[in-house]
Amino acid sequence: MFELKILVGFLVGTLIGMTGLGGGVLLLPILIYGLHVPAMLAVGSDALFNFFTKIGTSWVHLSKGTVRRKVVIALACGSIPGSYGGVCTAMASTVLSPTPSASYSFASPCSCCCRGALRRSSSFANPQRNRFLE
Repeated sequence: MFELKILVGFLVGTLIGMTGLGGGVLLLPILIYGLHVPAMLAVGSDALFNFFTKIGTSWVHLSKGTVRRKVVIALACGSIPGSYGGVCTAMASTVLSPTPSASYSFASPCSCCCRGALRRSSSFANPQRNRFLE
């Protein structure tokens, strides 16, 4: 079983490097449905896996000059406290129980709202006017 987990990690890490997709999209369903890891443990394990996976990827992008540091700083200013608050909320809430269906039923409307807001944004439609990328 340990060898299977190593193989899954290798395959997901390779796909992350090739596609840029987050490990949550690839790894969480495999952990929850394929390896039968409880959802809350899968989320925590996936987060730590992503941390280590992103170190190498980030180093390559930094060395090739494909990182906008102002964008990273701006995103981190919101993401760090937001992710901490999200984990605390998920751990304390009974609405977000450690079942996949409850987590997905919360995440899906959030992602749809964000996608809709991005589509309506004129700066997203016209990258030349997007000041956030500067």
